[in-house]
Amino acid sequence: MDDEIDVELLLSKNARTMLTSNMWVEARLVNGALRNITQIVYKPESAPPQPPTYVLVEFDNYSGLPFNDRHPSTIPIPKIKRGGSSQIPLRLAWALTIHKSQGLTLQKATIDIGPIERTCLMFVAISRVKSLQGLQIMPPFNYDRYKKLKKGKQVFNRKREEKKASIH
Repeated sequence: MDDEIDVELLLSKNARTMLTSNMWVEARLVNGALRNITQIVYKPESAPPQPPTYVLVEFDNYSGLPFNDRHPSTIPIPKIKRGGSSQIPLRLAWALTIHKSQGLTLQKATIDIGPIERTCLMFVAISRVKSLQGLQIMPPFNYDRYKKLKKGKQVFNRKREEKKASIH
């Protein structure tokens, strides 16, 4: 959730992260924005385990003014206050839940569809990826699995609803 604050924030250079707050909507610095950390900056007299002053992150879709002309999509993310605590609004994002990926457009993704058929969730996950070349489904989706899907409860219910709708 946007208002949650992590007890511990583990970050490193090149870590894949997700912004967890709407910082500047017009420039696309929004909850869910993805990219990698380029640098972690501390006050001169400070060092880990103290929190950093800010973290430089190169965002995929940033469209605001450049912080640094040589790296126009690299933006400093400072601490923000939530309730009584302050924290840098980033979370590691090497993997995403299907729910968190809603609304994102991804260049590539490996999607674990698991052993149970959840057609709607599979559709959401698969539809986030821009091209078939960027999509990998795990475990591989074979014809036998498709046949089971075709005979499944969700397909039966959908066909029943379609039939009702065509009568009216």
